[in-house]
Amino acid sequence: MFPISEDEPPMTGTVLFVHPYGHVFDDFVPMGAVALMNRIPGPKNGRYAWELTEADLHEASVLAMDLHWYFSIEPVCWIARAVRQIRPDLPIVLGGISASFYARHLMEVFEIDYLVQGDGEAAFPPLVDALREGRVPPPLPHVWTRSGPPPTRKTVPPPLYNSNDYLTLDWFPTLEATTRRAHRSHAESPFWGQMDNFHPYIPLNRGCRFPCGGCFGSYQPDVFGFGQVDRNAESFAQLLDRAEADPDFRFVNLTAGTEDMARVRAYRDVFSRKRALSAYVMHFCALPTDDDLALILDGFEKVCIDFTNPSDVPLPLRGSGMSIEDAEQRIVDIALLLDGRPEVRVGISFMDTQPHPFKDRLRGVGWETVSLKENSEWTLPRPSTDLLEAPEGVATDWAIPRTERIGLSSEDLARRERSKAAQAEQFRAVSRRHARYLVARALVPSLHPVFEEAPMQHVDGKPREVLVVHHAPLRAFMDVFTEQFRHWFVRGLAEVVVVVSGITQAADGRTALPTPGRDLGAARVTPSINGMRLHWSGPVEAGTRGLVLRTVMDPGDGSRFDPGELEGLVWRVLPLPAVASHATVEGVVSQQLARLTVTAGDHIHTLEWRPLTDHPSSPFSPIPRATDAEGGPSDLIDAPWPDMRWPSRISRLLDAASRRGMLPGWRARQRRRSKRWVRYAFTDPRGETTDVYFIPPGEQPCVWDGQHLRMVTRGGMPQDLKDKLIPLLRRLDERG
Repeated sequence: MFPISEDEPPMTGTVLFVHPYGHVFDDFVPMGAVALMNRIPGPKNGRYAWELTEADLHEASVLAMDLHWYFSIEPVCWIARAVRQIRPDLPIVLGGISASFYARHLMEVFEIDYLVQGDGEAAFPPLVDALREGRVPPPLPHVWTRSGPPPTRKTVPPPLYNSNDYLTLDWFPTLEATTRRAHRSHAESPFWGQMDNFHPYIPLNRGCRFPCGGCFGSYQPDVFGFGQVDRNAESFAQLLDRAEADPDFRFVNLTAGTEDMARVRAYRDVFSRKRALSAYVMHFCALPTDDDLALILDGFEKVCIDFTNPSDVPLPLRGSGMSIEDAEQRIVDIALLLDGRPEVRVGISFMDTQPHPFKDRLRGVGWETVSLKENSEWTLPRPSTDLLEAPEGVATDWAIPRTERIGLSSEDLARRERSKAAQAEQFRAVSRRHARYLVARALVPSLHPVFEEAPMQHVDGKPREVLVVHHAPLRAFMDVFTEQFRHWFVRGLAEVVVVVSGITQAADGRTALPTPGRDLGAARVTPSINGMRLHWSGPVEAGTRGLVLRTVMDPGDGSRFDPGELEGLVWRVLPLPAVASHATVEGVVSQQLARLTVTAGDHIHTLEWRPLTDHPSSPFSPIPRATDAEGGPSDLIDAPWPDMRWPSRISRLLDAASRRGMLPGWRARQRRRSKRWVRYAFTDPRGETTDVYFIPPGEQPCVWDGQHLRMVTRGGMPQDLKDKLIPLLRRLDERG
């Protein structure tokens, strides 16, 4: 067990950075982790957990992991434990927001050696240098060790913050390839609303001056210390110049936070020339004047600017002398000023999907290039915010009161640490269930839209708008699942059981869906370095042509749900020879990659897919035509449309059609848009509404063949709407 003694010879090798699985967005690597790794000289290697190999571990002299949001807290524990089995001598360093907040407890219960709490610019490089050379590191600011807390903690000095490099990604091959591929795609077909999913990010400040109740900034002093550090104009210009000079980069993401407009004006020289870049400017809490807007828009070829709903950020507005009502009016004025300009997109982000008068006001305008965004990821429970609540009648010691940090007694500090430990353990329990829930999503792709719509949490505790689920058992399950998750309470949160079923081939060559009578037993699901490992072995009946792994979810209150009860789901099928009598299935499932292998005698078949994007590759997989509990068949309408690429394209077309009265007798309203599909409600003169899902390339529950847009409805699409909608969309698309 580390630490090693000073007498042992220096270690050699790379610094290995691993981004753990289990996040809400597994492919998102925090920009702070990128900046810290870029401060490390010499060989280094970045890996997603799903691609990590034993060879990577044997080549490493230091292993660094990030624990950003809490969802991956238990996978971090699993990975560290597995690494100890392979390389017991390898020092493990952890950092990130959640790691920093729960530093003392995680050092006690996780098999890690060091934890960098908060700002790591001054401490991480000397820590890595010492570990590379086989030395016991000296006491360093921000660094927890097995011996105890750091000697000091302080906010990063501005010169150090301004020297961060957020652009170099060559040490992380998969992240760099994904990033550059996205930028090349953006050059061909800009995806305005999704730029913030990809590097590079340039933060204009770190920290926050305002303790808003629904934001982690409320407890920011526990992590980063007091105050806010701002990026100077020289650093900002240098980063933009580097991004512009890169042959692939086509956009940058500017995170502004509580950036006050006076500081934005200090970047006047930076914005003085138009760069060959687009920019996504996000999280404005204070609001710009018309001159401020012109300053930003003049600096880039295209700009997507995102404002936060004023009700969600009252304190920064109050600090700038603006009321919520004044701020709402200012956002409307900005939207009216910029709407329709081809080089600008405006988004107004809400932290929930609840009804809100300001939403209604925005939806009442026929916008061309303005979008309303309901960000469900912001409503997930987060450590020690107002989004954290316990079910009624359940006593907990989770709460950590927002009190002044100065002058707390030792007893107060001890109580706070006990509360943090209780929170961390509760998050670990939720994280364990969440990892298995991700297995369910990966194995049953037809459930993606359902779970993506599910309400996880809401600020005021009220249930938010959910996907209309017509299948009664699924609806009952989702009600329980979302209620338990809303309370951040794991006692009743659904357990996921993976059941192996045998299937036969129907006369028409399609799959005969699995039935309970053909269940072959439950697979064993265990954690591993790369994701959740599945294993099953057992006899199969003669004539069984394939195996499917389906998920049964049990919240523990009698509302057990088996997706196998639904007709028309897409199944990922592992084919078998007809003579097979015994088979073994094993593999690893994560959000980014799933790989399952079935072995039956000499027959070996491996099925590999990307759970969030790939459609099933097995020839046995049926095209879904579900039957709802109410009896009406769902529609799957093929519309030839080879140029369709992004949900935002559909949104613009439908919004334009609705404004121009091009759907006589029907009114279209966008209800929900994710990164992968868009949902519209079409209302006829009688007030009856039909929900239609528009699903872009490679998405489920429909198969994309490269030439057709798939539209899916639940309960059937009225023929009148169908006859008008497809030709209209095709005609609008041809006009551009």
